[in-house]
Amino acid sequence: GAQFLLFPEDRKYPIRMTDEIPLRWVERGVSDTFEGDAERGEYYTFQVGVYASGASVENIGSKLSDLFSPEGGVIPAKNATCFNTRGSDWLARTLVKQVAAEHGKVRPLWFGIDIPKGMKPGTYSGKLTILSGNTKGSDVKITINVSDRVLDDHGDSQLWRYSRLR
Repeated sequence: GAQFLLFPEDRKYPIRMTDEIPLRWVERGVSDTFEGDAERGEYYTFQVGVYASGASVENIGSKLSDLFSPEGGVIPAKNATCFNTRGSDWLARTLVKQVAAEHGKVRPLWFGIDIPKGMKPGTYSGKLTILSGNTKGSDVKITINVSDRVLDDHGDSQLWRYSRLR
């Protein structure tokens, strides 16, 4: 009965199919959790596929909570961006974009989180809510495992990290 289904996806598997659900998702099923591995100083990226199952979904947006570790560490929500809905243009002006998904189509949403260099390694958890102007929002539990390794270039020298999206 949901208007849309969510498929969190690691950056290792960029969402390319937008006209139908990939077999990988059919076999795995809908998920309300995502877990990824990041390094300190990295600009960590991941995706959420929004499948408009019930009807077209208008004004797609997102809200990420702060991510907390059991030891008291925090990755602030202000460190996160959804590239599909907001950003900056070439003159550093703020952009806000209207995003929609047609009925029966997949809309990939790319997210980035700036992981501070000085933070303690550990497991950080929070909640990502995907919102829409014409439907009830859905939550995804986000868990990021931060290693003790530090990246000096946000991960930009390793293209598979997609950190240059920032």
